[in-house]
Amino acid sequence: MEEIVAECRALAARGVREVTLLGQIVTSYGRRDYAHTGGVSPFVQLLERISAVEDLERIRFTSPHPRGFKDDLVAAFARLPKLCEHVHLPVQSGSNRLLAAMNRPYTRERYLEIVAALKAARPGIAISTDIIVGFPGETDEDFAQTAALFAEADYDMAYVFKYSVRTGTPAAALGDPVDEAVKEARNQELLRLLEENSRRRTAALVPVRIDRVTPAALYGEILP
Repeated sequence: MEEIVAECRALAARGVREVTLLGQIVTSYGRRDYAHTGGVSPFVQLLERISAVEDLERIRFTSPHPRGFKDDLVAAFARLPKLCEHVHLPVQSGSNRLLAAMNRPYTRERYLEIVAALKAARPGIAISTDIIVGFPGETDEDFAQTAALFAEADYDMAYVFKYSVRTGTPAAALGDPVDEAVKEARNQELLRLLEENSRRRTAALVPVRIDRVTPAALYGEILP
């Protein structure tokens, strides 16, 4: 941890204003090397120490795992202003049956609880995700549950992948039974939902066109 903080100080001294902590399941950082202190995990301790580095203005991290979002990490988004208002939170599927088949140790209900907690801690936070469509055995009902979760989470960005066999993984033994056309249709449906979200958010950021506002509307209180 000391080395990471020292590196951040050195970067800040060179003019760097934003750092990204990168790791596979980055939220598990230090769990075998550092103790929880006052209910605060080693990863959140690291975020606190980097937040204290002068001249650094923004901190990001990727890629986390939903199981790493305990109360202390969610609370960090409310109390550490340098922590960027964005979380990449991979879900993979909205079907509990498929999540179990993927060996993902959480349920759709727990995942949505985390999303709601993050949005409460930092209103306006952006959330992105990873999703796989066409996992072996995925039924229409499984996909409907994924689409429903996708809509409820209201993602700002998503990486949607069509399942393909990867040699050496447990899923490889399951083959690839979902038709390619079905995968493509499901992929396009999620991308359509994402585009709707993107258009809605982008429209909310467009300022009022000044040429549509009359001087009287702007200065009515001071004009004679």
